Amino acid sequence: MRYEEFDTLVRNSFVEGGEIRWGQHWFNTLNSVNPLLANEIRSTKLDPFHRDERVEDASEYVRGKWSTISDEQAMDQIADILSVPEWSPDCLDFIADVVRMTGRTYYQEEVNADATQL
Repeated sequence: MRYEEFDTLVRNSFVEGGEIRWGQHWFNTLNSVNPLLANEIRSTKLDPFHRDERVEDASEYVRGKWSTISDEQAMDQIADILSVPEWSPDCLDFIADVVRMTGRTYYQEEVNADATQL
């Protein structure tokens, strides 16, 4: 997923006047599609989760960093998220392919089930 696709997704999926504020929605969406970048801004002055007015600055930062994350860094982050200490290279390649194709990560149970089919 390119940054422009993320931006379109986050704007089109926001419900004005809903239960979740704009900053919460923006951060949660970022976390679901690019957890590595979400973790970079989590609990910093850029984190918009509690302050909507930070979305613009966070967006600028994320746009600049979006394409600088390597596949290896993304796979390391995914393994961390799944709380799995080690994956075989085949499993990591599978997970990276899933993320590239779908733009999201699978929960551990889904990955375990899918990985057994390799």
